[in-house]
Amino acid sequence: MDDSHPRAASIAAEEATRNDTLYIECYVSGPEGLDTDAPFKLPTTNDCYTCFAEGYLAWREKVNSDYVTGIPEVPKIARVASLLEKYSFDVGPFYGKSGAVIG
Repeated sequence: MDDSHPRAASIAAEEATRNDTLYIECYVSGPEGLDTDAPFKLPTTNDCYTCFAEGYLAWREKVNSDYVTGIPEVPKIARVASLLEKYSFDVGPFYGKSGAVIG
């Protein structure tokens, strides 16, 4: 479960399902010079949540319509992955809520 969105999981829900559910924070390291300067409590101000990265990619690609909504299809995921690489975002490693590296 991606709990990077504030409404994704309450503390009570996380505690009740901790043994059965993998909770991750979905964030990426941005390109050189990106400074979110936001209190997200991510490792650095160069890091951002993936929803921010999607908006950044849409802005850079001059997309002025809905970009990623709901559960995306595989081609859209592949397109976003290629754009993350094009604009020098770094995905992973992934960390669990305990701080341990996943994978």
